[in-house]
Amino acid sequence: QPVLSTNFFFLNQDSLPAALEIVEQEDSLVVYPARPMLYSLILPGVGQWYNKSPAWKIGLFAGIEAASIFSRLQWRKKAEDIRLKYEIFADQNWDLQTWVDNTLNTPLGNYADVHINGTHKLILVLSGSLAEQYGNYVSSDSLENNAHWVYTGEVSVLRDRDFYENIGKYDQFVGGWTDCYGPANNQLWFEVEKDVGDSTEIIISTPNKEDYVGQRARSNDYLNMAKYAVSAVMFNHV
Repeated sequence: QPVLSTNFFFLNQDSLPAALEIVEQEDSLVVYPARPMLYSLILPGVGQWYNKSPAWKIGLFAGIEAASIFSRLQWRKKAEDIRLKYEIFADQNWDLQTWVDNTLNTPLGNYADVHINGTHKLILVLSGSLAEQYGNYVSSDSLENNAHWVYTGEVSVLRDRDFYENIGKYDQFVGGWTDCYGPANNQLWFEVEKDVGDSTEIIISTPNKEDYVGQRARSNDYLNMAKYAVSAVMFNHV
């Protein structure tokens, strides 16, 4: 009769905690490469802390994060403050009736780009009898054949984002700046030569228009700086 023999190895239960402790200690020494990257994506500096990097390195990444976020907020605020100021400036120094008068009745209208019905448009807001006949909104080129509308008190210009861009960017609307002519009807507008590479472009400007364009440029500069700060934040998370 064959005899089936089985050998059993019995582990002393008292040795289990010590064995588990050894395993836990060994696991704690394992550094997972993906974890620092994940931590840095969440909060820069934490990944370096996990890697036991020097304190200065942890502080550097955390400092870049804080400085970039703070700078972005500050630069956006400055851009917004300047925007509000240049819009008020435009409201005080650009006038629809002045635009029609100067464009149609002064030498400004002799320039090819200075005319009512052009490539770019402003939105006009009608009221009263004009609104009943034509609706609440029409394009500024409607004034080409209806210049008398600006004297009725029933038409105004919609001062939206496009308006504030157009009056500074295009010669078509230069006649609306109230300093095109002085109190004695003396000419204050002037030509500016702009180098566009293989040719020179003539731009019509006034002191107020130049001031306005400069304000818009400063606002845009701060917005661009805020974008760079966002890029720094994103780079700091990699």
